[in-house]
Amino acid sequence: MKVLTPLIGAHAKYMYALVKDTGVTDQLLWDGPTDLASYEQGLIQREAQVRDGSLHMFTIIDPATKVPCGTADIREEDDEWSIGYWIGKAYHGKGIGTMVVSDLLEYGFQNLKAHNITAAVFTGNDASRRILIKNHFRFVETKKAAAIKKGKAVDEWIYNITNYEYKA
Repeated sequence: MKVLTPLIGAHAKYMYALVKDTGVTDQLLWDGPTDLASYEQGLIQREAQVRDGSLHMFTIIDPATKVPCGTADIREEDDEWSIGYWIGKAYHGKGIGTMVVSDLLEYGFQNLKAHNITAAVFTGNDASRRILIKNHFRFVETKKAAAIKKGKAVDEWIYNITNYEYKA
């Protein structure tokens, strides 16, 4: 079941309450939106980038209620593809994250012709780790002090899947 749709700026009003001061961003490099207006403006700008093909970002749609419940993206940096996503807490534990990663892999390998896709997860984020494992990612390494979150160095678990592994 597909849970991703191209990002739409108008979804900001639904998603703002799911991410602002909810703890969801504790596991993300992004600290979250400061206010609804700037969040909506940012999504509108990203929507234009999605339309012109320079950004591969999606709104996550809850398959049960058909409402927006998070965002996901796949991006290329230094010839390497990586994925990221966040889902509102009310939608955790429903299998949506597993579907999101599955959809991102299909998009990345089929549409973007990626050879491999990486995901970085803050250590301790066992829910995201399980999502990656369910999607056949393999653990690569623990990167010490890989990111800075709220002024503190955090470690990351690095996972990867190749196109060959995906097809198998």
